[in-house]
Amino acid sequence: MTSMMQMWLPVLLSAVAVFLASGISHMALKFWHQADSRGFDNEDEVAAVVRRGTKGAGMYMLPYCTTENATTPEMKRKLAEGPVGVMFLRERDSGVGKALAQWSCWCW
Repeated sequence: MTSMMQMWLPVLLSAVAVFLASGISHMALKFWHQADSRGFDNEDEVAAVVRRGTKGAGMYMLPYCTTENATTPEMKRKLAEGPVGVMFLRERDSGVGKALAQWSCWCW
C-alpha cells in the first residue's frame, strides 16, 4: 500500500496542473463565461451611489436581510419589488496579482 507521504509530490503537481489548466481554459474559452456578467447602462451613476453607500471592500446584499427582519412586511415588500442581489467589492488599486494570490490560497 502506498502511503500519503509517497503521494505528496504527485498530488501537489496534479493540483498545480489543474489550477493552471483551469486558468488557461477560462482565458481561452471566453465565450464560456462571457454572458455571466453584465455592466450597467449608467455605470458612473451607480458607482457614485455605491461609493457613498458602502464602508469599503466586502460583500453587500440588496436588500440586506437578517434572521430578525426576514419575515417583516417591509422585507417582503423589498424582496417583491427588487432588485435582489449580491455585490462583491474589492479594495481600490488592489491589483490582479493580490486577487489571484488570494483566490489561489482559497482553492488550495
